[in-house]
Amino acid sequence: MTKGDFGVALRQRLLEDKVLSLEGAMYFLDPNLLGGKVGISFQDLKLKKYSTNSRNYLKQILNSLG
Repeated sequence: MTKGDFGVALRQRLLEDKVLSLEGAMYFLDPNLLGGKVGISFQDLKLKKYSTNSRNYLKQILNSLG
């Protein structure tokens, strides 16, 4: 997930949005916030069924990288 600049920026944004939390060496995903903030369910993510909202979330991160 953290390959390259985009992966690092994605992880940081998910942490800032509280979708991910870090406890010790483990990351935990909040599925409710994944849906609410990112606009995708964990199941859809696994199936690579990306919603318009999730694509927009990723575009915002890409745009922030300049």
